[in-house]
Amino acid sequence: LVFGDEIHAARWATKIHTSRPAAFASPGAGPVGVVSEGRVRLWGAPASPPLGRPRELSHRVELLTMTSGDDGRLAEAAGNYAHGLVIAAMGGGHVPPAAAAVLTALAQRIPVVLASRCAAGPVLTSTYRGVGAESDLIAQGLLPVGNLQPLKARLRLLVALALGLAPAAIGPGESWSGSTWPPATRLCGARSVHRGHERQFVHRIATLAGALLDAFEQGSLHGGTAREYPP
Repeated sequence: LVFGDEIHAARWATKIHTSRPAAFASPGAGPVGVVSEGRVRLWGAPASPPLGRPRELSHRVELLTMTSGDDGRLAEAAGNYAHGLVIAAMGGGHVPPAAAAVLTALAQRIPVVLASRCAAGPVLTSTYRGVGAESDLIAQGLLPVGNLQPLKARLRLLVALALGLAPAAIGPGESWSGSTWPPATRLCGARSVHRGHERQFVHRIATLAGALLDAFEQGSLHGGTAREYPP
């Protein structure tokens, strides 16, 4: 999406105002480039490739927004006919305990994706514990969607289902990684989830540090540079 000389990745772009000229932004990510002096200057782009182009989107995927006191009745009703659910959870990925019981049961039958209703920031994976917290929901089979907004998570799940892909295999970037559906095993409590994600985090940081060091040694990183493309 190119608007107001800014280039936004479709994955992150959203309309933030009803009528302002600068009506689009990418909360939590920012533009991936700009148009300047008739040239396209790209800073970066989403790492994961597109899923593909299905012939049609015939599956039914419902998007439900969690609110305080939600008892899961709407989710239970939707689960009777939908092929998948996207849950716009509170904060870092939390739902009321009553709703958690319904969602974990549904996650054994259909893909239930966990997103955040916040404008920016990722779904957490191991910060909070207890029934309805993100670590509990993930341990019970819900699929965390990372930074992807609920509306976009719904579209991505629709495409994945249309292409016959396993929901756990198509998450953008770190999203949904390490999850399987239907859940083959269930972790024994939130503590197991916390330790598992902690090890993954340390490994990713070590891998990133090594890659950056190699890039500096090879002289392929230069501060402030950008790729330029002619008109």
